[in-house]
Amino acid sequence: MRASQGELVQPGLTRSIWQNKWVKIAIQALLLVVFSATTAFMKRIHPSIGIPSSSAPFWLTAMIVARCTMDWPGSGTLVGVGTAVWGIPIRLEQTFGQNLASFGIAGLVLDVMMLIPKMDIRKWWGAILCALVANLAQFGVVLYSSLTATVVKHFEVVGIINSLGLHVAFGIAAGIMGWVIYRGGEMGFRKLVK
Repeated sequence: MRASQGELVQPGLTRSIWQNKWVKIAIQALLLVVFSATTAFMKRIHPSIGIPSSSAPFWLTAMIVARCTMDWPGSGTLVGVGTAVWGIPIRLEQTFGQNLASFGIAGLVLDVMMLIPKMDIRKWWGAILCALVANLAQFGVVLYSSLTATVVKHFEVVGIINSLGLHVAFGIAAGIMGWVIYRGGEMGFRKLVK
């Protein structure tokens, strides 16, 4: 059988490969590793410039794309945990525990947001809302850790209210960028499969 563009196609072969349970598990595991590493790397490449949440458009964008792509319960949390694990060899600034709390809570919030009826992270408004709430939850982790620590954090110098505003702005930016990247990839994949 020949496809319309003249390439050879075996009917049902692709469909049967994707229906294989082990192939699905392997692909999901691969996506989890890739998205966790990408999120950690995106956090790592952003230099600390003293502006609270300025790294969110880097790492949170990757988490939004991951949650859009891996649309299964718990995927956000697993990417958050995986990001903390990748943070060890990549040498993220914080300790493993701090990274686990920060990225883990962000991923967990993305998963919890998807439990809300009619919430769809694959729609522009859903991506923005999910990123905003995830970034605010991560701000809560940072706020709690700074209130219980003796080290002054950047956002304490800027001010908690100003820092909250920056978390809102950068969370919205991450949601927009994550949605744009996901939609662009989805459209490209559709053209590729056509």
